Amino acid sequence: MFPSPKNSTIKTKLLFKPHEQPLTGIKEISSPLTICTSSLDGTIKLWQANGRLLIELEAKREISSEVDGKKGVKGLDTYSKGNLSYICSWMFTTELFLWLPSLSLSKPFAGELRGHMGLVISALFTLKG
Repeated sequence: MFPSPKNSTIKTKLLFKPHEQPLTGIKEISSPLTICTSSLDGTIKLWQANGRLLIELEAKREISSEVDGKKGVKGLDTYSKGNLSYICSWMFTTELFLWLPSLSLSKPFAGELRGHMGLVISALFTLKG
């Protein structure tokens, strides 16, 4: 038998506000200590560990890009070193998008990396300079 809510010692788990479309990625960055989620809704959300939303990142170009009826953020990777944290996201495009939330939460978009001939499938930060 389950304990009644009035006498329960079970604590409620934190729930993050959902994206409007399916999640495509979840990563942690250490500066600031944040959980990043990406979604086909075209957003990257940065969360504090307590579930509080810090910021929702949108790149208009990412949202408008569509391939075979699919659009939004396809994936993300993160890298942290010292006080700097980087987020790289990719879409259904030939570009990668770079974000630097550790420098500015109000304007974290750092720019696009262009040059691929086909759609970006994935990306990964490495420790090799």
